[in-house]
Amino acid sequence: MFEASRLSFDPIIPWLALWALLAVSAVLWGGYVWRGGKAWLFRAIALSILALALANPLWVEEEREPLKDIVALVIDRSESMNFRGRTETAQAAYDALKTQIEADETLELRVSETDPDADGSDVYTALQSALSDAPRDRVAGALIVTDGQVHNLPSDPETAVELGPVHSLIVGGEDEIDRRIEIQSIPSFGIVDNGIDMRVQVDDPTAEFVDVAVSINGDIMPPQRIATGEPQTIPITLKRRGDNLVVVQVAEIPNELTLANNLASAAVSGVQDRLRVLLVTGEPHTGARVWRDLLKSDPPSTSFISRSFDRPRRPTTRRPTRSR
Repeated sequence: MFEASRLSFDPIIPWLALWALLAVSAVLWGGYVWRGGKAWLFRAIALSILALALANPLWVEEEREPLKDIVALVIDRSESMNFRGRTETAQAAYDALKTQIEADETLELRVSETDPDADGSDVYTALQSALSDAPRDRVAGALIVTDGQVHNLPSDPETAVELGPVHSLIVGGEDEIDRRIEIQSIPSFGIVDNGIDMRVQVDDPTAEFVDVAVSINGDIMPPQRIATGEPQTIPITLKRRGDNLVVVQVAEIPNELTLANNLASAAVSGVQDRLRVLLVTGEPHTGARVWRDLLKSDPPSTSFISRSFDRPRRPTTRRPTRSR
């Protein structure tokens, strides 16, 4: 708690009317001076006192209580935190930070944790959850206890600026390394015996090029040597119709953290190249059925035509008419 004093105004009439009245008074006072009035100083003092009285000045004394700054504390609970005692180390750091922040009377603590069942470290979602209802002008910053990369960063980094400065405590050892492979894109189907392109990416901090083993339905293809750190294209050929299981794998390296991400797979449907499509454009017409029936019917025989034309005509007789 602390006290503060200030001068405030609570005008008797609206501010717009007060300023209009002052403007008119100033014009009249100026005309009085221009005409050579003797009491110009007295009139100026009187107008000033009148304007001050209408403004209704007040001396305000306040007792203020400052608001606390808000700090977010997020702990990563993703699957990768379970390796080599990372969970215990992260929990100890989290508890120590929480105790220290709660002891500071000028800070308000907001805590959150990531979803352990999520595909990756969704730290940004947990951070948004902790500061969802916090006024942005009170956010002092955020502390994140994690083991590495965040997988759900916003596409526009400017949207994360309002969450304040973010500090990370990285859990893990300096000798820990990890190699991972990911299938970034592959067609959902392909024509049998025709090649298709598959895009994969290998992340490896220890090598610039790696050999990728590719198998289709258990059949091993020759290894493909690709560059690390960026998407690469690997051509494959399907040998049978129906579902085909494509597996890509990289070899283990010394001191690797986990082998779970050294393998990736995808399903591709194989189809035969026997489909032919006839595209007919236009609008349906009633005469099409007549022409179709005419063209599909058998032609009449020649003998029937000749008999119909050679048949003699039946003679006719005329009866005489009687006249009266």
